[in-house]
Amino acid sequence: AEEQRKAEEAKRLAEEQRKAEEAKRLAEEQRKAEEAKRLAEEQHKAEEAKRLAEEQRKAEEAKRLAEEQRKAEEAKRLAEEQRKAEEAKRLAEEQRKAEEEKRLAEEQRKAEEAKRLAEEQRKAEEAKRLAEEQRKAEEAKRLAEEQRKAEEAKRLAE
Repeated sequence: AEEQRKAEEAKRLAEEQRKAEEAKRLAEEQRKAEEAKRLAEEQHKAEEAKRLAEEQRKAEEAKRLAEEQRKAEEAKRLAEEQRKAEEAKRLAEEQRKAEEEKRLAEEQRKAEEAKRLAEEQRKAEEAKRLAEEQRKAEEAKRLAEEQRKAEEAKRLAE
């Protein structure tokens, strides 16, 4: 009976040891499962952080491109303004030249008009001078005729 009791005690101890080892094995498996879960969670967080960083990078790239486009449009607007200013300057210069040409043409017209009037005045004075010479010639002719008649009368009287 003592041996049987000892055998059952040994069997009970062996069973307890088996249960303790099983519990220890389960605890180790649970620890490993929790470790794996923790690692998976960390990996998920790392991937989320990587995804957010990529989104931020894309947002900054989009912002940079938008800024470049804004600058390009500003440069285009300024170039268009400069082109318009140069066009306005060119047109103003053309208008100034046209007005200068018009002024010179008007001066030339006036000079030619003055020259024409001076020529007409010269011709009028020439005609007046010729008329005066003709009058004097006719006067001299008349006087000569009168003198001839007087001499003729004097000769007849003699």
